[in-house]
Amino acid sequence: MSEPIQHGSIIGGVIGSKAFRYDIFGKDVLAANCMESSGCPGGVLLSQSAAAALRELQTEGSGEYAVQGLKLLHRGKVFAEGIGSIDTYFASAPGCEFT
Repeated sequence: MSEPIQHGSIIGGVIGSKAFRYDIFGKDVLAANCMESSGCPGGVLLSQSAAAALRELQTEGSGEYAVQGLKLLHRGKVFAEGIGSIDTYFASAPGCEFT
């Protein structure tokens, strides 16, 4: 199982008239789906926008992320139909190594 993390906007709503189901839609949902398909089992894959949002959470002036020891490694681009290429990053916490 791989875990994609995308940062953006979505639309959610209830679908159906007899059997109700809640679903979410949007280009950011599509991007996360494409990232999941190309991810590595057990890995956490972040989009460029999610990585940028994490960088904004760095502790003021220290250069450290809010999650101590968090590392981001640029993985490359993932192609998402209708969106284009998305830069992606692997996230690693302390004790986990990139392979």
